Amino acid sequence: MKKKNLVFALVFVAFFLPLYISAVQAKPAAVEPLIKVHAIAPTNNPQRAMYAQLMEQELPKIGFEIELDLISWPAILQRAATTEVGVYAEGGYDIAHFGMSLGTPAGHPGESMNIVYHSDAVPPNGFNCMYWSVRPGHNNLRAAESDQLIEDINSELNQTESRELLLEWQEIFFDVMPNIMVYNLMEVHAVSKGISGYDPVAPALYSIEDIRMDAATYTGTAGTVVLGSSAPPTNFLNMIINDVYSQYTVGPALDALVGLTPSIDVILPSGTTYDDYMLANYGTTSPLQNYPRIATDLGSYSEDGLNFTVSLRDDAYWHDGHKVDAWDVAFTYQAILTPDVGADEYSGLSFALGDDDKANHHGNYSFQVKDLDSDGHDETISIIFDVTYAPYLTDYFGYSLHPEHILGDPTNHGFDPGTGDFDPNNQWLVAPADWSSHSYNTADPNDPGGLKGPIGCGSMVFYDYDTTNSWVTLKKFENIKWDHGTGAWLEGEVASGGLSHYLVEAGELDDMADVAKVVPATFDAALAEMKAGDVNILDHQYSMGNVFDELQAEPTIVTAQTPATGWQCIYPNPKHPDLAKKGVRHAISHVVPRDDIVNYLFDGLAFRGYTPVPITGWGAMAPDDWVTMKKTIAATNGSLLLANEVTYYDSYDVELALDWLETEGYDVGPWREGGAGLTEPSGAIPGFEISVAIFAIIGSTFIIKKRRR
Repeated sequence: MKKKNLVFALVFVAFFLPLYISAVQAKPAAVEPLIKVHAIAPTNNPQRAMYAQLMEQELPKIGFEIELDLISWPAILQRAATTEVGVYAEGGYDIAHFGMSLGTPAGHPGESMNIVYHSDAVPPNGFNCMYWSVRPGHNNLRAAESDQLIEDINSELNQTESRELLLEWQEIFFDVMPNIMVYNLMEVHAVSKGISGYDPVAPALYSIEDIRMDAATYTGTAGTVVLGSSAPPTNFLNMIINDVYSQYTVGPALDALVGLTPSIDVILPSGTTYDDYMLANYGTTSPLQNYPRIATDLGSYSEDGLNFTVSLRDDAYWHDGHKVDAWDVAFTYQAILTPDVGADEYSGLSFALGDDDKANHHGNYSFQVKDLDSDGHDETISIIFDVTYAPYLTDYFGYSLHPEHILGDPTNHGFDPGTGDFDPNNQWLVAPADWSSHSYNTADPNDPGGLKGPIGCGSMVFYDYDTTNSWVTLKKFENIKWDHGTGAWLEGEVASGGLSHYLVEAGELDDMADVAKVVPATFDAALAEMKAGDVNILDHQYSMGNVFDELQAEPTIVTAQTPATGWQCIYPNPKHPDLAKKGVRHAISHVVPRDDIVNYLFDGLAFRGYTPVPITGWGAMAPDDWVTMKKTIAATNGSLLLANEVTYYDSYDVELALDWLETEGYDVGPWREGGAGLTEPSGAIPGFEISVAIFAIIGSTFIIKKRRR
């Protein structure tokens, strides 16, 4: 009996073991991926991280091998947006996931496009971090055409013609695919009960002067507003800041010549050019509604539009006690126009004011600074143009001023004492190359000179930077001697939110918060602190669409929704040899599950990203008020996109993606339906070797156990 069992066991193993071995041997080697990439995404935004992880699953369907690093926001900037870098292995990135905003400019959309898509906007002088430019080693495909169209869009002052140019540029964008649009958000805003005057269109602490706290219902500390920020600041010198998280910390400390109502698009009367209309209506309350800040009034243009003159308040002071004067205005614009400074506004402002290096620009300019009342305070500045360029009015006068006496040359202002000629190389007290390491920018608490952060002239003082926790504290500037009133804003309620869109009348500074803090934290931590009353505003960058219902249910939280002006993108680095190919970028676009991202990651509080062309009112809508316009933006997905281009551009289609790769010479056969790249490799029956092995082991064990009885 024992002998029979042993023989049976040997026969059993002898029969099945070769089958198992042959099955294993028949399995071919793993299919070599077509493209290997290293992707990066920021950790501060959970939904952005999740969609990056979703792409980590999608890209292998078309032959990619992808590694994803979730890293801090400062690390994202360092690798992708602050200086020109190489691929991931060289300290840069292969694929990056992050967002950008072109806003909804009141002027030409080309002004915003300049700082993202023009060749002059390669970091650090802008946000062209996808390196679509005419420069060597970049994605040169149709870059010269793109540059020319952007300049033509800026130059064309007729809305109808400019809109056609926008559509022409958009077609080039779709062909080249320098970056891949993914989604736009419906921004969710959450503030503590008892707060009024918070402006969702100017979120975070941008509307700090209008925020008020009702003593009876406010759940936070009296006189203090705390913003829970989704990422820490990276620097503090506003001119070279390139992320919103840093702007949260310095925005309230800064000020400008004039304030601008948030991006109200102008609908021109038929037959009127943009230039004529803006010059004729500058300074009126409708529709521009600009208002003076550091300036005494809105200033005035000469009849020919070539000379703009504005005077500054006599009681405007920097936070260190120096009086603000017209040289600070000249210094600010000169610094922006100096490439070595790395100002992100360089591309747009150099086009508006003039730059001899540009083939198509609006002439040159000069400054005249005067002390008209002979009191020792240079309070008046004239900007003299070669040609009129009205869009300058709506955006650039709103730039935050920077102090010449700290960074510039307060004695000679860059002019040669002997010849009287202006020399931009002589205008610096601190060389531009040293600005990023200067304590004005780093807020180094150990600065031997005692300067521990930015010096502004706004309503809040940059008071303290906790380098351990990245907390920033601002305090009300008690020496302000005027009311920074924002004038008569448009009225309206944010749909389904209950937050007032704007205050109808300006509030007194005496009633504003005494202290404002920015506290970086994870969303869960920030929400818990808001429920406890320790955080009063949640950063809208947390992307809270998927928890909107939960926030609405909280009795101590007030919520609102607004369509975002920005968009989230995938940035392929053309310095990567595979990603430099147009077909590869198109292939990536066709495996982005945009509907799943919108419906599941954001519970529908988002919309698919189509085009980077910023929304304008140019022949597309005639809003009666800001709220109506915002609803129109949501309805059109913020897009000028033609309907027949939408399906082609953003459809989810693996086979179409593989077609694109095939046009670039890749062998996509293994990734076609039924191929080895998608299913079990040919030569092996799915799971057969496993079942045979289990059967053999069970059978052998059974027989051996039987022998031992």
